[in-house]
Order: sequence, then structure tokens, then C-alpha cells
Amino acid sequence: MEIKTLENTSIPEITRAFNEAFSDYIIPAKWTEEIVVQKFKGDRVDLTLSPGYFVDGRLSGFIFHGIGQREGHPIVWNGGTGVVPSQRGKGVTSRLYDFILPLLRARGFDRTVLEVIVGNDPAIHIYKKNGFEKVRHLMCYKGTPEREISLAEVFSVRMLEGRNWELLHGFRSWQPTFQNDDRKIDALDDQIQILGAFQAVRLIGYIAFDQKPEAGDVFQFAVHPDYRRKGIGTSLFATVAKHKSVPLKIINVDAAHTESIAFFEKSGFQKSVEQLEMIKHL
Repeated sequence: MEIKTLENTSIPEITRAFNEAFSDYIIPAKWTEEIVVQKFKGDRVDLTLSPGYFVDGRLSGFIFHGIGQREGHPIVWNGGTGVVPSQRGKGVTSRLYDFILPLLRARGFDRTVLEVIVGNDPAIHIYKKNGFEKVRHLMCYKGTPEREISLAEVFSVRMLEGRNWELLHGFRSWQPTFQNDDRKIDALDDQIQILGAFQAVRLIGYIAFDQKPEAGDVFQFAVHPDYRRKGIGTSLFATVAKHKSVPLKIINVDAAHTESIAFFEKSGFQKSVEQLEMIKHL
């Protein structure tokens, strides 16, 4: 057995290990090498900070760590923890954390964040055992708006040129998780499109999504507080859905923001899973 970081491990080997580790997961997952490369790009995965557990030279457990910021603090985000079935019950995840935490501290990180599916009790137990605490309850949705509301002539929806994050932050009532944050959108620049809702020339709402017709991912959405409950959010989602061959999906909506939850439930979306956002201070 050997534990080391993954910068010298090939993408094919990482892909094989991921698919073996997640072969019996709550939500079936199977990655191709292309998906791994794209995921690592969007999640800013740093393989020099990602530990792997090797048995006879074969990757058998891992934690993929992405890097980012939260409230001005440098953080690492757990973008995937997995152990192949034959190595479970041996404390592999705890060993990986024992190995990597000193390195994270030495590199200046003071917290690590993750999301875990509600109902995955073994994983939640392991994370709590390793010092993680719940900070938010998150909801994930999938579907297509049941109807499009015709906006008054003073409102229009069109592509948003440029990204004034300082302005867009003022529209939000809750902070996106790592997987949907501004840096994710910037990292996938050529893949993401942002539509804005305008009153004349004033931006009053926006939605950021994967522009491929076969991809339903919505990364961010928000409507200015003064313009909510006027059909703007519904029209933004409906405009995106028109050009998709699959249902829309958005993950990690803050469950504490009841206005957002009510919007999805009234708009024809179905809850897919619930997650817990957990944090460990280093």
C-alpha cells in the first residue's frame, strides 16, 4: 500500500478507479476520460493536492481536490472521494486525509468543503469522524418549466455581454456552492452562456447555463429583489429550455432560501436529490 498525490497518475487510470469506486453508488456514475478532463478543468482540480491510495501500483482510493475561495479565504473543495469495493472497511478515506491535511495547511489553505448526498450515511459518518460539520442543506432539481410567461414589452431577454460579477452578486439571496461559483463559469468560459433579463437597458435578472443542446446544466440564476414574482425567472428558464434536447437541472439550491425553493416547486421542476454542504476548518 502507498499513499501519494495524483499528479503522476494517468487520466485513464484515474477514470478506471473512479468508475470502479462509483459502480455501486446511490446515483450511478460512469465517467469517460473526456468527462474527467472537463470536470477537472471546471472544478479547478489540483492533482498535487489530491491524494491517492495505491495497492500494488493500482489506484484504489482517492480524493480529488479543487481550489478556490470562500469569503476571502483560500479553500479546497472535495470534488470526489472514492474507494474501490475491495478496499472498503480499511479506513482508506481517513488515511487519505491524514496524509493530505498537513500539505493543505502548508500550502496556506484554512478550510476544506464538500457536498454529500442526504442518505449516504456511511460517507456522512466518515466525514464527521474526520472533523467536517454541516453548514447548509441543499436541494437539487430537474425538469422543464411548465409554461412560459409573456413578459410585458418593457422586459426583454437577450445574451449578456461580459460578466460584471460585482453587479450580479447584488441580485443573489444566497451564495452558490463551489460547483456553481463564478470561477467555475470563468474556467468553462467557452462552454457557458449567460442570458440577461432587461428593463430597457437595465439588467434585472440573469441565468448562466451550459450552451450545448444536449446539456441541461444551469449554474447560476438570480432576479433583482425589486423584480421578483413577475415571471422573469420563469421566462429565463423557459428561454433556455427551448434550445435543449434534455431537461434542465440545477444542483445545490440553498434550502434555507424558501423563495427559491417555492419557485422551482411551482415551475414544474422535480427534486432529484438533497445534499449537505460540510466544512472542515484546518
